[in-house]
Amino acid sequence: MTEPGQAPELRVAREPHQPPPRWRRLLSVVRRHWVVYASTFLANALPAFFEPILFLTAIGLGLGAYVGEGMAGLPMGAFMGPGALAMTAMFTAAFETTYGTFVRLVYQKTYDGMLATPLTPSDVFLGEVLWCGCKGFLFTSIVLTVYLAFGRYNGWWVHFQWSTLFLAPLVGATCSLLFAGLGLHVAALTKNMNNFNFFVSGVLTPMSLFSGMVFPVSDLPVVLRQLAYALPLFHVTELNRLLLFGPEQCVSFVWACPLYLLVVTSLLVWSGVRVMRNRLIQ
Repeated sequence: MTEPGQAPELRVAREPHQPPPRWRRLLSVVRRHWVVYASTFLANALPAFFEPILFLTAIGLGLGAYVGEGMAGLPMGAFMGPGALAMTAMFTAAFETTYGTFVRLVYQKTYDGMLATPLTPSDVFLGEVLWCGCKGFLFTSIVLTVYLAFGRYNGWWVHFQWSTLFLAPLVGATCSLLFAGLGLHVAALTKNMNNFNFFVSGVLTPMSLFSGMVFPVSDLPVVLRQLAYALPLFHVTELNRLLLFGPEQCVSFVWACPLYLLVVTSLLVWSGVRVMRNRLIQ
């Protein structure tokens, strides 16, 4: 009740503050990583540009000159292209979510600042996975451009499936999502950054060699062949080969590769975000 001559008191009901929708929170994480990454974009992009040039020159052209007819009816340099695209996406995501995530977590304390906003731990790491997918798309596109230039110069372009090869960056993005989830598992279990060398040398490098990039997996002994069929990078390589050269150059079950990647990527991303969230909370 107000006293005579006093203005009535206005009472405004305040609604509780609502955080932004999930998609905007994830987008803010991706944007944060892009702003930081763009400040050193040239230094980060040049290795992705020159590495495939050196790789295709030394192995595809240098060693390929001694192979004769090449691999599976393709020149060796052309045969290695789908695997080079897959390897680029794999290393892009794996390094981002191992070394990069560990530095942000332990040394820079970046996630402490991010959690002072409406972001949740799940938002932080799911956004990080999406950022890896964007990087995978970007660097696969760069390597594909280099590869097409080599193909035009060396005559590989007559083998290309031009109607579908430009979908390869989408496969690269999916590959990066998959290995981002795997990298989060490794980062969550690692206490010393030097231990990532075991992951790179013991998992990533052997996987890149036995996934059909340098030679057909069908030439391996039966046991190693079945093991190679279970590797995610093999399915990425075969799917790239389907898009670049058509089904004639692929294994007979190449049509199952998208389903394999969808299931494995979903499981690894969900589990990776979960274990990394638990470590952050601890």
